[in-house]
This record gives sequence, C-alpha cells and structure tokens, in this order.
Amino acid sequence: HNLRLFPDLAAGCSHFAVAAGANSGEGLFHGANEDLPLGLTLRDCLVRNVQVRCPKDRIAHLLFGTAGEAGGINGINARGVAVTSAMLLDLPRTPKARGGRLHGVLVKRILEYAEDVDSALEILRRTPRIASGWGLLISHGPSDEVCYVEYHGATLAVRRGQSRVVAGNRSLQSEPLTPAPDHCRHRID
Repeated sequence: HNLRLFPDLAAGCSHFAVAAGANSGEGLFHGANEDLPLGLTLRDCLVRNVQVRCPKDRIAHLLFGTAGEAGGINGINARGVAVTSAMLLDLPRTPKARGGRLHGVLVKRILEYAEDVDSALEILRRTPRIASGWGLLISHGPSDEVCYVEYHGATLAVRRGQSRVVAGNRSLQSEPLTPAPDHCRHRID
C-alpha cells in the first residue's frame, strides 16, 4: 500500500529555522518533526527511511520519508538548500480542485534543481501544486537565508528575509478555510 500518495492523512508536523546571523554565530539551524499518527498503528509497513539520491545531471540530495512514499516532505541538497514541510490542516483539499504534483515529489524536485532560495521559489511557482495546503520552510546555508512559504493549490504566499521561523500545521499567512483541529490548536501558541 502506498498510503503516502494521499494528502489527507491527518498528519501535521512542525518545523523551525534560525539564521546564523540571529544565532550568535553558531550557524543556521533548520529542523523538523514529521508527525504521522498513522505510523504508530502501521509500524510494520510505514518504515522510516533516508534516501540518498545522486541523480545524473541533477543535484545530489537526501530525502527523509517512509517506505513507499513518492519523494519525501523533508530534505537537504548538496548546495545547502534545506526544505521542511507541514501539512496545513486548516487549508484542506477542496473538492473541485484540479490535480497537481504530489507534495513529496515537489520537494524532491526542489532538492534536485535548487541552487538557492531564489531557484527553489521559482520551481514552486512554475510547478502545478496539489490542492491541499502545505507550509514549507526553505533555507540556504551558504547565504544564511530563511524563507517561509504556504501554498494551497494555485495560491502561493511567500515570506522572505526571516531570521527565525517556527511553524506548525496551521497557516500563518493564509486565510484558514476550516478551524484548526483540536489536537493542533495549542502546538505553537
């Protein structure tokens, strides 16, 4: 079963980044907690993995995911571009939405081609996206840049020049379509 092909798994996630300039010279920190409640029940078939990918004529990268997942929602490439993700539970998939690239495949594409935050954003802008809401935290170590992005289908909201970002499974920049679920209401607050 490839359960990760379905965007509405009642997952969440949280992620953060702190630019080196705001971190007393300790370097840029970027991390994530990938929640997958279904993984607690299906431990035997939703095995976590790290994919080390060295595609020909593309940028080498690591993707973190589960067995059977198309791509992964978190990773880093050899140019220092890191991407972490959180499904935005207050921006659910809309019934009449058209299809687009699965989020894990979109993250893989960013890591394969992005040299920096600018090129990562260009890939996001020109790639058809699925209709579920996602928040991405994109950082680039060499330039010490942190950027937070939310998308819901064709809608894209970008916040550049961030020194610190803490985000979870609720939208920070977009108007919610539904109330935040009870289990995530107090995550970041």
